[in-house]
Amino acid sequence: MDSAEHLYSPCTEGAFFDKRGERFGISANTALKHPEPIDVYLMTIGRKWMDFLTPRLSQSPLLCSERVLNGMLSANLTGFRALLTKLHPPGKKPISTPWNYYWIIPTGLPYQVSTKLYSGSQKEHQYKFVFESANLDECRRQSRACKEFLYNKRVPIEDTWDGKDFNRLTKEDPIGSAGYTLCSRRVLDLAARDKWTNIQFAPLDQLDPFRIDHLNGPWPPKS
Repeated sequence: MDSAEHLYSPCTEGAFFDKRGERFGISANTALKHPEPIDVYLMTIGRKWMDFLTPRLSQSPLLCSERVLNGMLSANLTGFRALLTKLHPPGKKPISTPWNYYWIIPTGLPYQVSTKLYSGSQKEHQYKFVFESANLDECRRQSRACKEFLYNKRVPIEDTWDGKDFNRLTKEDPIGSAGYTLCSRRVLDLAARDKWTNIQFAPLDQLDPFRIDHLNGPWPPKS
């Protein structure tokens, strides 16, 4: 899951600040040591408060509304902690939020993935399997050695999943390099039921630029 980056949504700076106004980095292992609320500064106010705020940087954490958090708690979703944030407007512009926003931190155990490389064309949706390895660096070396552009397909190793609804790929990072947060099908079903706004979903092992339409249905999808 990742922010859909709706143009009307308020946009965050993508950085968090301590009480002295100094920038600091937060990882999944250190975030819970910081006092709440965590200061979050906005770049733009936007025109509409949505369930998820739009990050300026893809590495930003998911900032969700109180409505989303209450739904996740009611559904007994597991593998996350929610930290209350305090939003600061750009300049001296006043803001009035309809609800609090929370940073959703995946805390489920990281699980392993196997990386498969394919060559081919996204335009024609035709691919040829090239190489598979549990070592991402090895796949990158194979990719550099190949004259064709290769597509990575990351396939979770199911036996390493602890069953939580939110997980990570590494112990250090709460989110993936492209800004996505790993979640279970139960999270997606809740998003479809409650019509979460400014969020998008895609299978982790996708090759094609495929997105699951949880807002317009029909739900559940046919496949």
